[in-house]
Amino acid sequence: MPGLIESVVESAALTWLERLGWTVKHGSEIAPGELVAERADFGQAVLERASATRCYPSSSPVSRR
Repeated sequence: MPGLIESVVESAALTWLERLGWTVKHGSEIAPGELVAERADFGQAVLERASATRCYPSSSPVSRR
């Protein structure tokens, strides 16, 4: 049996998240230094703005804290 291919897993995960109501953005759109950056640097794992919200805010990771 062949091993997992990262791009296939990533594509499936992004499709699944979009179907759940998440907005998927390309990393270069929200990278540090860009106009709509969502993190101060690449070491910051948690995004703070639009990428951390969903169509259903009560189900978002931010509201689960």
